Amino acid sequence: MQSKIVDANGTQLAVQSNTVNGTAELNLQVSGNNSTSYKVLSGHILLDGYYRTNYYTSCNGYYATGYDDYYNYQNVESTPTSPDIFAYYDFYGAGPECIRYVADEVLGQTTATIAMPHHLKIIDDTFSVDSNNLFGTSRIVRHITYQVVGLNNESVGTTQIKESDSSAVDTCSNSTPTYSTACASTNSDGTYIDTLRAGMPQSPSNSSCGYDIPDEKWEWCNFYGAQPLSLFDYYIHADRISVSGYDQDTGLPKDYYARPDGTISPN
Repeated sequence: MQSKIVDANGTQLAVQSNTVNGTAELNLQVSGNNSTSYKVLSGHILLDGYYRTNYYTSCNGYYATGYDDYYNYQNVESTPTSPDIFAYYDFYGAGPECIRYVADEVLGQTTATIAMPHHLKIIDDTFSVDSNNLFGTSRIVRHITYQVVGLNNESVGTTQIKESDSSAVDTCSNSTPTYSTACASTNSDGTYIDTLRAGMPQSPSNSSCGYDIPDEKWEWCNFYGAQPLSLFDYYIHADRISVSGYDQDTGLPKDYYARPDGTISPN
């Protein structure tokens, strides 16, 4: 069995192999080189054990000298349909006995393309209203679901992310809002929920209190540091929450993409 990791240009970054009569386990680890994507190629190799001289092969009716592949294995390459999900190999045997001229034969190969996080996809945007009966006040709470995707909008799986720092002060609570400044993992499909809300107003006369962050960033935590995934303009107040011009009634457009340059577009 052999596995290797290559970058988007096909440059091999790591390779490891193991020859066993049974189950084999391989472990590879490399540092990225800022490639847009990487491929993990894993294959099984059969060592044909029967060398025949001037042997008649029923598959083509000729006499030949070489290695006998009794089961007529067929090469198979399988690509996962989503991150971390790989198809099983299908080997077809008991076919014509054909002579091969090399002892090593690739039985099957699994290819997994690992895209690098690049920007965000907008999955959902909903809101609710919290009330405080004691003060007779309320505030809007907005829940936005994003998915981290690669350069070509492909899923990248679980990703470590964080929010950029901010010195904004929430005038509802006269304190700095809580931010996700520590790196944390998304769900296995790269999705996560950003919950936006100001503090609860202490009186009806202060119903528009809150804070603004004109340069809110979500960032990917990687070996080289924090890499921006998006740029938003936040207006978070008790009576209205706007994200880059989209308030809670309109919502961010679903299935659009938010990028590090601040653009929000359908592709």
